[in-house]
Amino acid sequence: MKKVTRSLAIALILMIAMSLIGCKQAPKPIKKPAGGEVTHAINGSCTLTIEGDTATVSGETNLMQGTVIKVSIFSASGKELASEIQEVTEEAYTASFAVDPAWNGEIYGFLSCTPSSNGSQPKEVKEAYGKNFANLEGENVIWNAKEVMFVLMSESLTVGA
Repeated sequence: MKKVTRSLAIALILMIAMSLIGCKQAPKPIKKPAGGEVTHAINGSCTLTIEGDTATVSGETNLMQGTVIKVSIFSASGKELASEIQEVTEEAYTASFAVDPAWNGEIYGFLSCTPSSNGSQPKEVKEAYGKNFANLEGENVIWNAKEVMFVLMSESLTVGA
């Protein structure tokens, strides 16, 4: 009797677990504009320079004024070394960072723009680019299942020993 009860309990637990797993729905992927919607061709440049103990990430982009961007420096291993959140006020952008003596090896400058990960985008930007930035297009526009992002990357520079 104990074996039967135990087996039924295990079967019931497995059935409940399987039904819960089956009920979880995958998020709906965002869709590209089907036509009739205004799209925005986004482009730009990104340069990383080092003078003395200062690293500067700079470039140009045609993102609309008020768009929130993140300007950053990453190591070749993917570790963020420095970053600054900015609001686009003109085509040119720049951010300077003190070079940390611990930085060693190849580093890259980045500009990234997403609907939400760098802070909330202004209402006007979301209206123009779409809630998930689905109205963006261009060589440096990256789509994933949840949102669209715009990313610029510089050439690498080597720092440290």
